[in-house]
Amino acid sequence: MIQVEKIANIVYFDSNLSKDSTLIVSSPNGLLSIIKYNKTEYIKFDIEQKNVVIYPNGDELFTTSDTEQGLRVWDLESKKIVFSYPKDNIKQHVYIQHNNIAALTNLGIKFYDLRMRYSYNFYEAKNVEQLDYNRGLYFATDHAVFMYQNNDKTQIYNSETRIKDLKDGVVLADDHLYFINEQLSKSYCADQILPLHHEFKGQKILVSTLKTNLIDWVGYDHQFKEKFSQFEKIDRAISNEDVFYIFSNKELYGVNFDF
Repeated sequence: MIQVEKIANIVYFDSNLSKDSTLIVSSPNGLLSIIKYNKTEYIKFDIEQKNVVIYPNGDELFTTSDTEQGLRVWDLESKKIVFSYPKDNIKQHVYIQHNNIAALTNLGIKFYDLRMRYSYNFYEAKNVEQLDYNRGLYFATDHAVFMYQNNDKTQIYNSETRIKDLKDGVVLADDHLYFINEQLSKSYCADQILPLHHEFKGQKILVSTLKTNLIDWVGYDHQFKEKFSQFEKIDRAISNEDVFYIFSNKELYGVNFDF
């Protein structure tokens, strides 16, 4: 049995969920919503829609990036900016090894260290659409995926159809999935890859996807599908070991799976 409960009115742009179940949601109007144990707090600092990532080694900090202000570091407890890097046009950022951040700009990838107040390296790479870190840094253009290493790139995959998403070492193209580590391709159709916990119903999950209101968990030799018919369209779903959230129609819902 699946129970779905509305938590708050939130317009979704981006989100991130920590290991201790702190959820941070970015809205198109610049609002940041922080949800924990169904309690919601808000930060309204500016009007920029932000990519948001919680510091992976603890819940004290989180970072945001946007195309006007660039990369900023926030204190989660005080809900204030700790410091801002020089203004830049940053479309996305991901954490890599040793407190470092890779940030995607129009001209390439900038690298930051949280211990420094400036970018320490830049790699020129145009037409990059997405970044992903999964035991290595990867980036995708419309039809190819590259691995970044030692200030150089190696093409590891080429797709005849457009690449729609790249997450956790999995490529989603218009008509297939490609698993980078396994070097395995699978005919498939979905809208996006979801940041869901890598275990479901006691089984290891390779990738979770969304198509309209259908969530699909894909494993090595098993597959679970759940259609949430109460939603005409799901914008996003995110989960960890303890909580599961769905964004739909400018609202946030908590989901409880009782298997």
